[in-house]
Amino acid sequence: MSKELLTPDDLAKFLDMSRASLARWRSEGGGPSYIKLRGGRTGFIRYRLRDVEKFLEHSSRASTSDPGSAVAEG
Repeated sequence: MSKELLTPDDLAKFLDMSRASLARWRSEGGGPSYIKLRGGRTGFIRYRLRDVEKFLEHSSRASTSDPGSAVAEG
């Protein structure tokens, strides 16, 4: 991905998951860090590419018994 800021659509497509799963992660405190531009319910959500890469790196596991950090399921 060449963009520094990703929309929820961009990230959902990149991770092959639904926007609803991303919204659930935001609500429950899981998933990559995000930015909310403007306040309130009408704000725009963006993800920094570096935060997504960091999240993916921390989500990497060697086996199913590797505890790693807690990650919300999507």
